[in-house]
Amino acid sequence: MRARAAEVSARDDTDLPYRIRDIAMDVGLLMAAATFTLLGGTGLLGHLAGITYPLSKLMVADAAVAGFLAGLCLLGWLFNRRWLRYFAAIPLALITLYTLLHNGLAGGPWSGESWLSGGPRILSIAALLLFLVALCTALGMKRPWYRLVWASSGLLALGAGGFSILLILLPASRLSWVENFVSSPILATLYALLGGLAFLVAAWRGSRRLLPLGRLTQLAAVAGVMVSCLAWYTLNWSAQSNMQRQAATLMDNAALNARHAIKVQLDLIQRLAWRQGLNDHQRQAGGWEHDVQTYFQHAPYLKTLALLNPDGELEAIRASSEQYQRRLVEEMDLSHLRDSQALEWSETTAFTVPNSPRTLLLVAPLGNAGGQLIAELDLAELLERELSVQLNQFRLSVGGDTPYLVLRQAESAAQDHLARPLPHLERREIGLPGGSRLVLDVHMDSVSGLLRAGIMPAGFAIAGLTLSYLLALSLGLVRLVLLRSRELMAARQRIEAQYDLEQRFRSLYLYHPDGVFSLDCEGRIVTANDACSHITGRPNETFLGSHFSTLLQPQDMKPMQELYAATLIGHPGQVILRVMHQDGHLRTLDVTSMPIIVDGVTQGVFCIAKDITQQHEQEAQLAYQATHDLLTGLPNHATFDTRLREAFEQAQQKGSVLVVMHLDLDGFKAINDGLGYHIGNQLLVAVADRLQQVIGQDATLARLTGDEFALLFTHLDGCQAGINIAERMLDALSAPFQIEDKPVHVSASIGIACNCSVVENAYELMQRADLAMSGAKQQGRNTWQWYKGNDQQMTEASVLLRHDLHTALKNNQFELYYQPIVEAVNGRIRGLEALIRWHHPEKGMISPGVFIPLAEQTGQIIPLGRWILQRVCQDAATLYAAGKRVVPVAVNISSLQFRRAGFLEDVQQALSDSGLPPKLLEIEVTESVLLDGAEQAIELINQLNAMGINVALDDFGTGFSSLSYLRDLPIHKVKLDRAFIKDITTNRRNAAIVQGIITMSHHLDLVVVAEGIEERDQQQDLVRRHCNLLQGFLFAKPMPLAAVMALPDLLPFGETTAAKR
Repeated sequence: MRARAAEVSARDDTDLPYRIRDIAMDVGLLMAAATFTLLGGTGLLGHLAGITYPLSKLMVADAAVAGFLAGLCLLGWLFNRRWLRYFAAIPLALITLYTLLHNGLAGGPWSGESWLSGGPRILSIAALLLFLVALCTALGMKRPWYRLVWASSGLLALGAGGFSILLILLPASRLSWVENFVSSPILATLYALLGGLAFLVAAWRGSRRLLPLGRLTQLAAVAGVMVSCLAWYTLNWSAQSNMQRQAATLMDNAALNARHAIKVQLDLIQRLAWRQGLNDHQRQAGGWEHDVQTYFQHAPYLKTLALLNPDGELEAIRASSEQYQRRLVEEMDLSHLRDSQALEWSETTAFTVPNSPRTLLLVAPLGNAGGQLIAELDLAELLERELSVQLNQFRLSVGGDTPYLVLRQAESAAQDHLARPLPHLERREIGLPGGSRLVLDVHMDSVSGLLRAGIMPAGFAIAGLTLSYLLALSLGLVRLVLLRSRELMAARQRIEAQYDLEQRFRSLYLYHPDGVFSLDCEGRIVTANDACSHITGRPNETFLGSHFSTLLQPQDMKPMQELYAATLIGHPGQVILRVMHQDGHLRTLDVTSMPIIVDGVTQGVFCIAKDITQQHEQEAQLAYQATHDLLTGLPNHATFDTRLREAFEQAQQKGSVLVVMHLDLDGFKAINDGLGYHIGNQLLVAVADRLQQVIGQDATLARLTGDEFALLFTHLDGCQAGINIAERMLDALSAPFQIEDKPVHVSASIGIACNCSVVENAYELMQRADLAMSGAKQQGRNTWQWYKGNDQQMTEASVLLRHDLHTALKNNQFELYYQPIVEAVNGRIRGLEALIRWHHPEKGMISPGVFIPLAEQTGQIIPLGRWILQRVCQDAATLYAAGKRVVPVAVNISSLQFRRAGFLEDVQQALSDSGLPPKLLEIEVTESVLLDGAEQAIELINQLNAMGINVALDDFGTGFSSLSYLRDLPIHKVKLDRAFIKDITTNRRNAAIVQGIITMSHHLDLVVVAEGIEERDQQQDLVRRHCNLLQGFLFAKPMPLAAVMALPDLLPFGETTAAKR
């Protein structure tokens, strides 16, 4: 009892409300919120008051506002002031979202001005972190995943701060990243680290109320933060002011050195002018060259020396290179020098060239000899050589906004790529001897210099915050000690009450007929009665103290865990699960749970386990019989449909490949009829076993009905994998089956479909596989066929169209159109071809290419062909009686109608009823009439010829017949298919085939008709090839009989025909 009491006491002691870590967390969060608020507020007041720092702003206005609002958000959350949280979180979220959007569109915080403050915006990563502050404080911690958001935000902020510290520690040559900061990099780093640490602490702390720290603790924390912030601002001001003073000293030294350098050059040029002005002609002749070469040798920045005579004309010029000589003569304007000569200046003067600021012209008079000496100096080279100043972390540039000389430390050259210039410290315009002027600028040239200037203030601020934290924590701990004794007494009382409650309910475990056990709040089995030992077959001591999952099967862990979790929050429930008995058999249990509540607090879970193994086995047997085929043991049709629907939904979500096969045994009925049903049943079992061995356990094999099987594959890599499996199944079935010592052979036809194309419903896959299986049967069986088209949609449409076709025949919805056939040379009409059209009352005009094949499949082509034949004869007889268009009319006859018994009688009846002479009727057949043998077709054509009816071979060259048919068939005309005509003028192969057919047909005394003539070039080409007759849109489209009668004799006829085209 004492051990138990000690254990409970130790556990409850950790749950006392005022622990040291709680005080530490609350004081830290209070100081973090105060730091954000005071730093942001101080910076905001500084911007409003117009206070600026010597070098750069420590905190831009946007950052000050956002930091101030972030601090208010944390204070509102910490003190549970909802109005303050939303008051600060909403504007903070709007500001940060605007910043992210503006930065994304502008390309960075320095591009464009902030709509909030008119200055730079904060960094995108800083805006993201501040947005997370607004989001987290607005959400609070009501739900567990909210704490995850807090923790993730804290880790992100710590990561950003840690990465920034890592970059600060890099060498100075690799600190170009600092250019992206709009505020102090050290301040931004401290902000990120402090905010990240605060959020992690808040996530660990949870949503409990702020501890009663006392006013003294809160005052110490806030005062320490305030003093640290003021110290940081003041020390930063001092450090930056010191750097600006150093820059001013550098500027003074540079100006002094520049004046001295120019003074020396003026003296040198004056001395050369004096020597040249002496009236010593001998020296003038030889000494000039010597002096010039000496000057060029010792002064590389001297580019050109020139002499002007008293009249201002160029008398002599010497240059260090031809480039400078040509530039002085051709590009520089010397007129102002001639004007200065007239003023008779006695001293050397300096002029700058307007278009070349780095070029300095020194002009010295030659004395009594008259004239001037002009010296061109490269000012950049001169100053770079003569300026000797200590630059340190500064950069000195000469030339103003477009400097032509930049002096810097050698290691700073790596930072030339900075997108944003470093702070500009001072600009000074100085006067040089000789009258010229120079513009000097000093910039910061070292990112590390800026960072070093902020390290010391940051160190002082961090030290002040640390000391303030320790002071506030000490004050809070004093208050904790005062409250601790009362909390310990309350804990002891709870321990005694809990122990008493355990004793009250122990009898429940001992005498219940079902297994009763209890779980603690961590899922460990605490107690169990004797019935639990009977269920598991082993002593209770072997599993007491273990987690309940150790007794469960893997598939039952999740349901039991969900039941356990729901019970802990006050929702009892029930679950069916299995445990392994000591003898190796599974026991099925009906487990009911209920919470163990003491003083309103859930201490664990009671569970009652009822053994329902026998009942469950009976239900499982019934369920198996309802979902499986009793003969083969395979899933039945209903189970397969269910699995197909589930797999289809998963494939739609994951975008994976789903393959369905429909397998039908070939000739299985003959085996049943010949060997008996008992042999057939054994064969089905053997086939199922072989198929299962081929496909493995990852696929689903089901027996649909009779000798039909369905297969479902969800883990194939692609279509080829499905084909490989189909081939293996066919190979496996090719080996004979030994059924009652009898070898039985059987093959299969397999239809395959997958979801690679658009499939809206799962059952469509099975429909497509069934259609593909029918195609495999038509291909000769013992093969597979992949569904590749719209057969399913066509089948559905065909069923409806078949009914409409029957109605059309009954209601006379068909109409015959006629297209003229003309002489190739002159376009004279020599015949007509009858073409059927269907005017559907709802669908409009339906193409013959749609309903003719359907009519041939359904047998409706026979009555439709009779109607066409009778109508053609009637229309042709009308033309013959009117004396107009007395030309033969051709009618297309289907191969099914042609080979059907009674065809000749139908022709004779149509001619007899209409009174049309047989010579005006022409029968067109295709090569498909030869499917049942050429002898029957030849005999039938001879009978038609005997009646006086000519027969033409239509679409010649696109079928499967040989040239021998052209020789043996008693036809009189050959029609070339439009496939050879459409590109006859551009395709040499087609042209050669057409020419060959025409020549061969003429040698066989056959007339040649070319179809599909649409262009004049095609007509002319066929005329040159001696084609007899032509047909196509170039001459006329198919049209009703009345329109044909109105046509002229020669086609095409002027613009009318062209308009029709």
